[in-house]
Amino acid sequence: MSPLLFTDVRFGDDEAWQAFDMIHGITHQTTYQAMLAQNLIPMYLDMFGFPQKDNANYLLDHWQIHQSNARLLGLTIPDLSSVDLTDESQYQDWLKFHATVHLNENAALGI
Repeated sequence: MSPLLFTDVRFGDDEAWQAFDMIHGITHQTTYQAMLAQNLIPMYLDMFGFPQKDNANYLLDHWQIHQSNARLLGLTIPDLSSVDLTDESQYQDWLKFHATVHLNENAALGI
């Protein structure tokens, strides 16, 4: 499943967000399993249930997971925790940055 699907989540579309949440959770599970298969032990939390609003704690947990992955994979990643997803411009930028982080993790893992 390509993380590029993340970039097609329309702003303000609850149904699109729910689909993103499912794809995103599966993507994190896939990354975690691929890392374990390579004897890399990253931080892991279930990423299903991504709230559209009031999500500061989720964003911080999510950012810590990506930081853990990046350290183990030798990647540099942007800060994904400081964003207002109720602002359309920040929302669109974050989706692109986030998709790129996942694409780079996949490339590093060969998936």
